[in-house]
Amino acid sequence: MHFEVALTLLLMLGCAHGRYLGKEIGALSRLQHGVRGALFAVDSRTLYLHDFHYDGAGPAAYFFVGTSKGPSSSGVRLRDERGGASPLRAYRGEGLTLSLPEGHTLRDLRWFSVWCDEYAVNFGSVSIPSGLEYPYGYGRCVSMVCVSDAKFWVGRGETPSPQGIRIPDENGKEEPLRKYDNKTIVLTLPGELTVFDIGHFAVWCEAFTVDFGHIVLPRAALANVPPSLKMLGVSPQSKLNCEVLLDELAFEVRWAIAGDSIVVQLVAKIEQPFLMAVARGVSPLVEGMSMSSGRSSNIVCSCGILSLSDIKCA
Repeated sequence: MHFEVALTLLLMLGCAHGRYLGKEIGALSRLQHGVRGALFAVDSRTLYLHDFHYDGAGPAAYFFVGTSKGPSSSGVRLRDERGGASPLRAYRGEGLTLSLPEGHTLRDLRWFSVWCDEYAVNFGSVSIPSGLEYPYGYGRCVSMVCVSDAKFWVGRGETPSPQGIRIPDENGKEEPLRKYDNKTIVLTLPGELTVFDIGHFAVWCEAFTVDFGHIVLPRAALANVPPSLKMLGVSPQSKLNCEVLLDELAFEVRWAIAGDSIVVQLVAKIEQPFLMAVARGVSPLVEGMSMSSGRSSNIVCSCGILSLSDIKCA
């Protein structure tokens, strides 16, 4: 109760002078390649880099932190705001949320730098004061700043826990989740795991064991879940492809190449008198999408949802 009141007052004070971004650490020194910005502490393991600029022309620049007196190659490289490990791209006044690697907290660090790893050059840095009083508490967004360490998560029972299983995103990657805005995506359970083995689906912070939101899977509805290609005994020679055709009906088509065959599966939330159909040929049954086998002789399939009243027998 006291924490809720303290957090509310903190947000009110911050909003009086603009957005509250956490505990301000300081501005980056402007040394090379147009680097500038201000660094904030969101919590013990999360930084927010406000209004960050960098021309992207450095040969191998990365975000670095360290425990030495000043920036050096002995520091620890951070992943970028998307969880990537590639050299930094160009930034023009962007706000970035960065996570410290496991085993590191702001209490241990003395500096933050945009560091050229190839030539050991500091493009811009800021000192982290000892005894920094970073914000406490987790599992909330402060203004527009959110900790980007969330993963898709499943497990047994109705409540998420650290004993759950991380599942890849819609691109098959296990990196921290990007921003989603009213997006329909398709996720594939790893290994031999099926929906019959799990009791919930969650967006879960693995680093701090916090549940950002979850749903309990309805056992009765799972009885009508269509089988996966793997459960049907099909071993695709290509990855499983999937395309959402109609969001409001969750209508999607899945296909994969297996030997000399192309296996097609349709999924949707429909009731009688409607049915799903797939047809081979070049004349589409209804407006939908086409699939190619990728070989010299193309096979075209058209997919759609029809009403029984639209079907006429010769």
